[in-house]
Amino acid sequence: MEIIELTSGIVEEYIPFISRDMVENLSRKYFSGAIVIDDDDEPVSAIIWEVKHSDDEAKNSEVELAYLKINDEEAGDELLSSYVGMADESYIDKTVFDLPHSSLVEYEELLKKNGFDIIEGESNDLYVTVGDIFNLDFIKKKEPPSYIYSLGTLDSRSFKRGIIECIYNSKREVLEDLSNLPIDWYEQDVSCYEEADGSIKGFLLVHRLPSGGLRIELLSDWGPDGQKMLLHMVRFSALRVKELYSPETPVVIHRHDAASTNLATYMFPQVKGAKSIKGERKRGE
Repeated sequence: MEIIELTSGIVEEYIPFISRDMVENLSRKYFSGAIVIDDDDEPVSAIIWEVKHSDDEAKNSEVELAYLKINDEEAGDELLSSYVGMADESYIDKTVFDLPHSSLVEYEELLKKNGFDIIEGESNDLYVTVGDIFNLDFIKKKEPPSYIYSLGTLDSRSFKRGIIECIYNSKREVLEDLSNLPIDWYEQDVSCYEEADGSIKGFLLVHRLPSGGLRIELLSDWGPDGQKMLLHMVRFSALRVKELYSPETPVVIHRHDAASTNLATYMFPQVKGAKSIKGERKRGE
């Protein structure tokens, strides 16, 4: 068996062992990965992670495992052991994950052996459909205000200025590589922003996944009526999505902080995330 570093140049060779949606992330700044191949050059285990807080000296370094697939226990052990060694040598203070229960339930003891404390819980990702969103009562009540615009009306320079404002003013977690992602990473007609007094005050940014689904990447408003504006932007995007996508199109809402969790609960109080396994390992443990 051999462990190979995953790079954007070779990772497509390992589709569908690694999903296209996850492969896409390896082109992003803070994502890295590795894969184990057997003696027949077939993939048997893979891991992809994202470094968090790398540019923030006030926060301890953290890694989130975005993907972990183990098809062979020996290969999985070798891969996890290699990752743990790398993380400790790189002074990564903490590694966390929130991954599908079905893919890891057989390997809980292997994760514990490699220093992870694990619990079973509910996934932070909430999966709904375009039809589910459009059927929400508050979407149908009225048209969004005239100061909400589609992202396609914004030029790249103004977008970058707005992103800088978002990072500076936002009180919630944002994408680690938010300042590095180009405007065309997001769906131009579905994503939107609020403008007031000549400046951008909020974004709802939606990315179309290679699989065809939609993922809400950022929902943030730093204006004086931020909470109200968030709902206006959701309404704007929902109306656009209805025009462009089938009702069955999946939509991923990532509940990464209290604000996004509260909004998801407000919109879909009866919907639960899939069963997941959550893990945490601290350096040196």
